[in-house]
Amino acid sequence: MGEPRHVRRWNKNELRKLLNTPIEAYKFKPGIEGEKLKKQAIDARVEAAFALYDIPEDWPELAQWQQLAVCLLGAHFTGCKVLIKGRGGPGEERREKQRNLFREFLAEESRSTIKGKSARMRFFNKHNKRCAELGFTTERSFAQALTKFQKRWPDAADVRLLHPSRQTTPK
Repeated sequence: MGEPRHVRRWNKNELRKLLNTPIEAYKFKPGIEGEKLKKQAIDARVEAAFALYDIPEDWPELAQWQQLAVCLLGAHFTGCKVLIKGRGGPGEERREKQRNLFREFLAEESRSTIKGKSARMRFFNKHNKRCAELGFTTERSFAQALTKFQKRWPDAADVRLLHPSRQTTPK
């Protein structure tokens, strides 16, 4: 505990190790000497907790304890966490591009004699760059997202896109 807090805070693994090690008070000799050792062990852990959560030493003591309490609440209770960004999922524009890719695959699969995994593999290899841009790095990730898409929009299979040679481009 000889180092200042701002130095100790960089070694998070060592701090966690200390905080996860119980104080074995039964090993201390009874009396004043044992109580001093117990107090030192407790103080070391409190100081490690402050260092673990990057709480500066130069703050007033009350502010340090309040900040530690807030950090511990956030670590143990979901309702006390502050979320910096939303949870999962692509943005709406990217999601629409994924839907279009799935519709294109379903239309191509409906015209083809090859179905299932081999059809997905063929489509995935043919449109590898587009799939990668939309977050599908493997056939499996594409298949999982396609299954999710089909559950959410079961009528999407009815969408028939024209073969690219029959599509007309507006002038």
